[in-house]
Amino acid sequence: MSYLPVWPMSLIVCFILLLHSVAVAEPMDASLAADDACGLASGAESCALSALQSAARQRVRENFGFHVGQEVSLEAATAMTEAASSTEIATSTVTADAPTEAAATTEAASTTEASATTTAAATTTIASTTVNPTTAAASSTEPATTTAEASTSGPNITIAPASTTTADPSSLCTSGAEIPDSNRTGTDACFATQHGDECVYQCNGGYIPVGRHVCQTIIIRGKTWKENLFFGGECYRLCSDSAAPCPVNKATPIRVNSFDEEGNCLRTKCMHSADEALRNLARGNYEVWRLGRASPSGMYQDSVNLNAPMDNSSKVGGLDMTGIGLIMECVADAMGWISREEFVSRVGETLLSLDLISHAKDGWLPRAVELPSLNPVPEGTEGSANIGKTWSVMSTGIAHAGIYFVNTYLQNVGASGAAGDVIALAEKLTNRVNWRTMMCLKKFGSPDVIDGWNGTGIPMLQTSDGECMAVHWPSPDGYYEFNEEITASWIAFEKVCGDQRTGYCGAVNIQNMWNAVQGRRFHPDSTAAGYELLTKWSAYVVQIPYYMVHAVNSDATYQKLFKNHWLADWATYNSSVYYGDSSRYGVGAGPDLTWCSGAEYLADKYEDNPDQGDCRTWSPPSVAGYLPVEPETIKGHLLQMLANGEATIEIPGTDYHVLWRKSMIDPTMNWTSKITLVDLAGELWGLSTIWLGADFYVNNTNHFTKSNGFHQAEEGVALPMPMT
Repeated sequence: MSYLPVWPMSLIVCFILLLHSVAVAEPMDASLAADDACGLASGAESCALSALQSAARQRVRENFGFHVGQEVSLEAATAMTEAASSTEIATSTVTADAPTEAAATTEAASTTEASATTTAAATTTIASTTVNPTTAAASSTEPATTTAEASTSGPNITIAPASTTTADPSSLCTSGAEIPDSNRTGTDACFATQHGDECVYQCNGGYIPVGRHVCQTIIIRGKTWKENLFFGGECYRLCSDSAAPCPVNKATPIRVNSFDEEGNCLRTKCMHSADEALRNLARGNYEVWRLGRASPSGMYQDSVNLNAPMDNSSKVGGLDMTGIGLIMECVADAMGWISREEFVSRVGETLLSLDLISHAKDGWLPRAVELPSLNPVPEGTEGSANIGKTWSVMSTGIAHAGIYFVNTYLQNVGASGAAGDVIALAEKLTNRVNWRTMMCLKKFGSPDVIDGWNGTGIPMLQTSDGECMAVHWPSPDGYYEFNEEITASWIAFEKVCGDQRTGYCGAVNIQNMWNAVQGRRFHPDSTAAGYELLTKWSAYVVQIPYYMVHAVNSDATYQKLFKNHWLADWATYNSSVYYGDSSRYGVGAGPDLTWCSGAEYLADKYEDNPDQGDCRTWSPPSVAGYLPVEPETIKGHLLQMLANGEATIEIPGTDYHVLWRKSMIDPTMNWTSKITLVDLAGELWGLSTIWLGADFYVNNTNHFTKSNGFHQAEEGVALPMPMT
């Protein structure tokens, strides 16, 4: 390669070490310092060897200013030349079919996703579709089966000239013009006349392509990281013991990062069908939830470390994660993964702990508790003097949504015996909170905000003294910004007003609050890629209420907006912001590259500005969470991700897998030591609808029925609402 003569030999050696590593450990805290390398080693593959590889990577990154445990300036990051992008560690396999770049409106030419077989050693059949994100809102297409490995669609696709041994000097992007182990070397190097030109490539035998190779300049936090280079596409090697194509009777591949005697590679496991592969993914997700559950309390922690699966004895249990965890147990029972007896025992343990946890006088729960003592952990007001005095309205809402779900599910399946005790305990817990006290107002003559019967503020937190913190007030248009507190708002309205005639609730502010929360769906105030959205925040903000709130999952307007979120997500990642494709998208949240984003944990947002793509992190669980809106299309995308292996993680001690968060800037990072459960939840929720149907969530969130003494009035007639 042309850059070798001008580099000091010490740096060349560093890059050779980099090529023989498994995953860059971008430490976020002490638990991440030895991330991923050991966690990705399987069977007899040595963790000790992985640790040595991790140390080698650390030395390489430090030579270029990427110092472990501290943020790095972008000037130092820029010192990594085009050599870094052309020698990225092989971590994935099949590129997905890339639709055309999203336009500012939904009117865009439909692009058929196409792909071509590129290597006899890696021919796989995966589900694909002809749906384009900019046109899918108008019509749905039947899925097409394609034998695919290399993306051939996308904006400004060009073919390199065959006249020189390196990229033509007139090419705008000369860096990264050659793709190792592909047909794009020497006289066939990539060529571009403008940013956005894409170079179609094919990999040599025994390798498979991943990513679109596009001419671009990459900006990270306002500073140029890479200028005028081809970036994004690579050829990744298949492990020698699984490089043969999957047989016809087991034609669906799941690939994972591994290594053999030649170095890093992707190991292939062939599944009998697409359904078997997706069931494997769903079961793997549930196995992570099992690892995140503390025994005997039944409380769920916020994250799981797959590198040390036997050391997940959490010191802290989250109340919101526990609410979601209860629903995951219902899914496991419905899927037949656990017996009814085990299910009743597991949810019973959890409800008993929730009954023992200290709570505010009005029933509000803490955000988290210490384990095994169940003592509240302060949030919002730090210090031992505040322990047991700060309560989370949001967490109370999500926890109670989980309790209600268990109650309704057991009633719907007709469980008897010990299940009757669980139902009785669930009903006891749901009657503990005085939802009438949720709303807040500004104290007269004081900057303080306190709970009040005429308040219009929805707080995240309340203290034992009634002080409200992190309060959401109505926007100038009279409606609340959409967020996950709709869970608490819904329960508050139903518990306070649900047994009264529609529009005649005695708690006028609760009635008006719910009208203003629900009214946002008719007045969305966010857009991305030309689609109206409820919010520009990560998928969990809309997916939590979709699977936990009956007023959301049974409403046609919310359904339309929910689909808009998926369409905008897909379109945004295929745009010039990311140059992703159908196997590299998902607006999510979770651990992030600290040197790149400046954050250890980041909740991503929809982004339209190409200069704001930063780490280009993508979250497959977010994609799976949208399965109910376009199941065949999204199933195809998930199968592509599994075939790629780029984001696939094997659950230790099992044959199951999950898809987890990845970064295009550093695809070697796997974050197996910190899988945040709230950000993984959408994957199991969405996948479960393939077999249980979306009605599983509609039916089991329908708690406030006439048979239970409610009027099923979910919106009511708007009454005058005092403004702040």
